[in-house]
Amino acid sequence: MKRVLLFSILSFISINSMSQASGGQITRKKGVTNSQVTNSTNKSATSSKQSEKAKESKAIKSFSSNKKKTEVINLNHASIETSTHKWSLALIILSPNKTVLRKYVTPKGNNTSICSTRDEYIEDVSTGIKYYIVKSSIGFERKKMEGTGTQYFDEEYPPLPRDTKCVSVSSGYSYFVRNLKIR
Repeated sequence: MKRVLLFSILSFISINSMSQASGGQITRKKGVTNSQVTNSTNKSATSSKQSEKAKESKAIKSFSSNKKKTEVINLNHASIETSTHKWSLALIILSPNKTVLRKYVTPKGNNTSICSTRDEYIEDVSTGIKYYIVKSSIGFERKKMEGTGTQYFDEEYPPLPRDTKCVSVSSGYSYFVRNLKIR
C-alpha cells in the first residue's frame, strides 16, 4: 500500500513536470531573436526540471516523515461487570488522528439496554490529562439488545501524544484498566 501511494505521488510529479517542460507556450517579446527564445526556453525548461526535482525530493521526504505508524495493543480482555452486563476492553488502536478502544458487551439477561456515556475517558498517567470519548459505534442513547449475545463496538477518542507511555481507561464511574503501558 505504501509503495503504491509513493509510486502514485512520484508519477503525478513526473507527469506534471513533463507537461510543463513540453507543453508550455512561448511568447516572443519585440526585438528578441529566435536563438534568444531557444536559449531562454532551454534555461526555463532546465530550471523547471530542477524545480520539479526539488519538489519531488521534498514530496518524498515529506511522505516519509509524515507516515506515522498505527499501533495496536491487544489486551487480555480487561472487564467490568455490572448487575446487567459484562463490559470488556479487547484492544486499543493508536493512530496519528485518533485513539480507538475496541470493546464488547455481553448482557446477563434479555432486553437490556446498552450505550456509551459521555463521561468515559483515557487518562495519561504521567500528566493526568484526560481524553474524553468523541464517538461510539453503539451510540450515546440507550438501545435495547435482544438476547444475550456478545456485541462488539468501537469508541473513538482524540489521538494520544506520541510520548504517552502509560494510560488508565475509565468507563466514567470505574476503571477498565489502570496503569496500562502502551509504549
